[in-house]
Amino acid sequence: MIRLKKLDSIRNSQDNNIYGKFSILPLTKGHGLTIGNALRRTLLSDLSGIAITAIKIGGLEHEFHLIPGVREDFLEILLNLKQIVFAGTLSKETILTVNVSGPKIITANDILLPDNLKIINPTQYIAVISSNVELTMELRISSGTGYKLANSNSIRNGKDFIEIDAIFTPIQRINYYVENIYTKPRLLKENLIFEIWTNGSITPEYAIKNASEILINLFSIFISSSLANKLSSPAETRTNIFIEELNLSARAYNCLKSAQINSLEDLMQYSLKDLEKIKSFGQKSMIEVVTNLKNNYGIILKN
Repeated sequence: MIRLKKLDSIRNSQDNNIYGKFSILPLTKGHGLTIGNALRRTLLSDLSGIAITAIKIGGLEHEFHLIPGVREDFLEILLNLKQIVFAGTLSKETILTVNVSGPKIITANDILLPDNLKIINPTQYIAVISSNVELTMELRISSGTGYKLANSNSIRNGKDFIEIDAIFTPIQRINYYVENIYTKPRLLKENLIFEIWTNGSITPEYAIKNASEILINLFSIFISSSLANKLSSPAETRTNIFIEELNLSARAYNCLKSAQINSLEDLMQYSLKDLEKIKSFGQKSMIEVVTNLKNNYGIILKN
């Protein structure tokens, strides 16, 4: 039985990143890379997060304008704001505000938050007000996945907002590798080792669970009841066909009848090696039967 084992978990107290190491085993040969690739792509592109998508600073007309009394320029403030990690639930686009008076060191803790949000790194440095002035900032945040360029953030609230690139993904880094293991003497299996680094807004355990649920939902269309019925019902009717309806040559037909194979259901119980044992059933008859079943009924006999 395949199982998921947690091997390690470390929270970095300096930047609040969380590291998790997992083992998925035992896997059939070749399945390690298949599962590893699928999980990695899903983790990086499909997990949602919260990010700042636009900024509005009082008195700032454009991104190259100097802010009176503030040591940093807009681009430096922008880079600092991008380091802020939000956690919580966000159903719609929200505007956060910062209202401070100098002299003061502005950090993420100065951002006014609703009850459904929190900041993972509240000590994150933003800027310094060096004189006795007031600074007002509005931050537009939204929920999304992956990475979006500024021109992709199409929704605008106010003409003075400056849109910025947004990094929504909570995943910072992923590494995986496959080890060969023996579960029984001479029975080779695979052990998938998966390492995840998050920004602290979610745990690696939640990340791998969420990614797995996304993949399961993606493939659920293939096992839905309606599709399952469509796939199974033709197979049920095909097995009731008599071999007379297969339009085989007289030689192939007589050989099957002599072996008491009267229907398609009987024929499906035979492997290719079993058919070779039928008296006078040569290679030509074998090719005829195999081709007929594959082309007309989508059935492939076992070796």
